Amino acid sequence: MGDVTPRGFLAILSPPGKPVYTNGSGRLEFASDIAQHPLTARVVVNRIWKWHFGTGIVNTPDNFGIMGDKPSNPELLEFLAKEFVDHGQSIKWLQRQILLSAVYQTGVEESPEAHDKDPANRLYSHFNRQRLDAEEMRDSMLLVAGDLDLKQTSGPSTDFTPDNVRRTVFCKVSRYRLNNYLMVFDFPNPSFTAEQRFASNVPLQQLHFMNNPFVYKQAGVLADRVHSESSDEARIAKAYELLFQRKPTADELQLGLKFLTTTPEKPGYTIEGKPVTAWSEYARALFSSNEFQFVN
Repeated sequence: MGDVTPRGFLAILSPPGKPVYTNGSGRLEFASDIAQHPLTARVVVNRIWKWHFGTGIVNTPDNFGIMGDKPSNPELLEFLAKEFVDHGQSIKWLQRQILLSAVYQTGVEESPEAHDKDPANRLYSHFNRQRLDAEEMRDSMLLVAGDLDLKQTSGPSTDFTPDNVRRTVFCKVSRYRLNNYLMVFDFPNPSFTAEQRFASNVPLQQLHFMNNPFVYKQAGVLADRVHSESSDEARIAKAYELLFQRKPTADELQLGLKFLTTTPEKPGYTIEGKPVTAWSEYARALFSSNEFQFVN
């Protein structure tokens, strides 16, 4: 048996002669060394950047070493990390800086020059179009339908049922058998750590909007929400306002009116207790649109 190794921070990340830990178990000193290490600020900044842009300045957020990706803009990473530390490691400050930056406020349109010089958009000449995460998509449907429960923010988690209107973060996640909805929309395997999420584009995702009882129910709730408007034109405009934060174009308005007048009603046919009407079918079609599912 060799000599006992004294407690201390990782030697490869420490300056020569760094004192060993002497206070209790050393956990508090270890946590303090992690928080104060320069690499920690870079990792935090990179992860928050990735949350907003879909890709990180270093696109392997768990690996800043030789086997990981090189930073696309090392000067930017260093600047943000230093400013983050200088502002007390305030994540709120960092969020504000990123969201108010010119690069965050760019559109998704890609110029021919950017396409030729930077096809992967690693230098962020434009914004990366991103699909909502599974939790964001489910919560958004509940929110625009007016059905989202924002009061119940504690207590045990609940199952993914059509009647569950709590935020998705309060739904059960099983390591043994992941919920089908989460699997379809690329929720990471909860049995392992996952450095990032990947977004796929498969037919099952659109089939979910065609067949899932939860989508049918929320489409019915949304149809009821806009029903108080004075006309179908006003109801369509209200639905667009709720889902897309804009008014429909003239063509979209006419397309919606045509859909409503040509879609047959299904008397006596209900899904999860909600009647399937032309308006609920129209609301479901709006839910399944790319504009609702993607952030431009």
